[in-house]
Amino acid sequence: MEAINKGKFKILKTGFHKFKPQGLTGFFLLSESHLSFHTWPEENHIAIDLFTCSNVQSTKNSLAHITRGLKKMGVSKMECKTIKRGFVYTGL
Repeated sequence: MEAINKGKFKILKTGFHKFKPQGLTGFFLLSESHLSFHTWPEENHIAIDLFTCSNVQSTKNSLAHITRGLKKMGVSKMECKTIKRGFVYTGL
């Protein structure tokens, strides 16, 4: 939630599912797109996807908050990729 606030994104809907015996997956549907996560506790792994059509600085603010939080939790190995997606529609 704090990462979403740092990016000044608007939440439209949320959904979460807890797996048995462990694991959690969830999403935040944003007016700017989405943030989702999937955990594999047995492998000490979490995957986070932040997809936005917002400005670059908002996205960077949100990602920086996520990264800082993971580091505070003692995460020692982190891979972050930024991918520019989409296309410019020029008509038919």
